[in-house]
Amino acid sequence: MMLNPLSQPQLEEIHGFTLEILQKTGVKFEHEEALRILGDAGCDVDAEKQLVRFPPALVEECIRRVPSSFSLRGVERPHDLQLGGARVTFSSGTAVDILDTRTGERRAPTLRDALDFIRVIDGLDRIHHIFVPFGVLADKPKEVAFEWQTALTFRHAKKSVGHGVAFPGCAKWQIEMADVVGAQMIAGAGAVPPLSYSFAMADAILRFSRTKHCVSVSQAIACGATGPVTLAGTLIQGNAEIMAGITLSQIVSPGNPNMYCSYTAPLDMRTGGMAVGAVESAILGAAVGQITRFYRIPGRTLFPQVNAMLPDQQSGIERAIQLIMTALGGISIICFAGQIDDEKTMCFEQLLIDHELAGMVARVMEGIDFSGAARAVDLIHEVGPVPGNFLVKSHTRDNWKKEHVLPALFNRATFEQWYAEGAKDIVAVARERAEQLLAEPVPESRLPKDMDDELTRILAAVEREKGPAG
Repeated sequence: MMLNPLSQPQLEEIHGFTLEILQKTGVKFEHEEALRILGDAGCDVDAEKQLVRFPPALVEECIRRVPSSFSLRGVERPHDLQLGGARVTFSSGTAVDILDTRTGERRAPTLRDALDFIRVIDGLDRIHHIFVPFGVLADKPKEVAFEWQTALTFRHAKKSVGHGVAFPGCAKWQIEMADVVGAQMIAGAGAVPPLSYSFAMADAILRFSRTKHCVSVSQAIACGATGPVTLAGTLIQGNAEIMAGITLSQIVSPGNPNMYCSYTAPLDMRTGGMAVGAVESAILGAAVGQITRFYRIPGRTLFPQVNAMLPDQQSGIERAIQLIMTALGGISIICFAGQIDDEKTMCFEQLLIDHELAGMVARVMEGIDFSGAARAVDLIHEVGPVPGNFLVKSHTRDNWKKEHVLPALFNRATFEQWYAEGAKDIVAVARERAEQLLAEPVPESRLPKDMDDELTRILAAVEREKGPAG
């Protein structure tokens, strides 16, 4: 069951205009080695302007090289994650601040907060991937925050999780850590709209591609500011930006896993802020999913995002519309759980609510089983008219858990029972559950001592090189 907001001719137009833009206008790469590589592959390179124009045949050949599906290696092999095809998977999000469950205050996160999110996410069976929880940490220099959180994830997560964030200086250390534990990362490397790649992002494409990690190439257009205000124009420009990055990745490492990633939303013309919770974000998410199916490249979104400041009704409406439309569009992995306020804040209550929401959306994607046993025609004959009763039949006992999602947080009691138990809304219920999880003892590293010691050595090297005194 898929949602198709674009027609086949429109998909072909997006592709054709993408090739035109890449050949005629080109893309800027602020990276000398990337310019040389692209030039050697047949691109027209203006080194002084750092501008690359791409031959259409080269772009199309590189698109064909991208695997349509692949297995992402986790720290523990039984938890490897298959990406591509019809299955949709879910990931946590990332942010700057934390909404403290205990105090209700928004504050800067610490390394312990990052560990708490990682261990809670690792225990949620409907969230399959752990993203670096925070952009900065209050108790670590900003230059090394990502490496510390990468180490925490490898030490404490058992899931099929890999992550890389292409911020300056991170790539080589994250790759080294992944080598220690034998994991494969999804490395996010995004274009700088319009039509540019910074040194850090181009460098990440090169480093992660050469070491056989998945490179997720993204576009992050603010519609009406860094790209066209129209949704069609946004899709075309974003496609050109992504295909430029994928082409570089495939030239460096033919056949390496890539993902097609979107983080695009309208600009609110009244405030100048990003309207990430807008319904247009949902439409774009579905369209991007359809484009990834057109190219047979696994898709990834850093959506749903919400403008809501709390895990309230606005948050529920914004994220539910985006999540269902993005999933039905055909995205392989959706990175969203726990975020509020436009990627600024992580919230445990929202994380647990999103876990429930992911289960509902996954059930929608399963559709309706119409096999012989599910049709239950013989059973209908057997039970017959009233006073027939299906509740006592083995068919009901055998199949109800397969057919029906049972949420842990959503209320399904009577009004009287709900009132007697404190008349709690879903946020209050999620808060109680979060407090229970956070009260559990912090586990030791899951890694063998030699691997754990090696991560400690790497972190010491990171701080020598990148710390404030480095």
